[in-house]
Amino acid sequence: MGKDSDYIDESCLYLKDENLQKFYYNLVMLRSIDYLNSNTYEFFNEKLKKYIDKEKINLFSNERFTSVFFSHDDIVSKADRLKKIFPYAKIIIIIRNQLNLIKSQYRDHPFNSRNLTIGKPVSINEWIKIAYNSESVYFLDSLKYNEIIDLDRV
Repeated sequence: MGKDSDYIDESCLYLKDENLQKFYYNLVMLRSIDYLNSNTYEFFNEKLKKYIDKEKINLFSNERFTSVFFSHDDIVSKADRLKKIFPYAKIIIIIRNQLNLIKSQYRDHPFNSRNLTIGKPVSINEWIKIAYNSESVYFLDSLKYNEIIDLDRV
């Protein structure tokens, strides 16, 4: 659906088609009740199935499928969504070193992880402590790759 690069590639289908953008947004961003009301499965079949070429490998990828920051925080429900739309898909999971991911998230957003949009910067130790002790932040749970891999949906 697109390709990774250091520059914006205008040939990327994702950038050209608002339906692809909406589909991706629905999969990774919408909370459960909003997702149910979005009819994403029907939307995919109606607007996007044309992009699936049975003669080629089709790839749909983004780190937010297994992320809890800036996306829907229930990884299991995101896996269920993908499984319903792509029941025969082969899943490839790229595993990132957890320490590097923590450092990267902190570097990008060095604020109180309960509210990343406002607040004062905190030290990395305080940031991890808040993430670890907060019931509203599931970031550290998303680092349990074995639990993601063990899902029967992937």
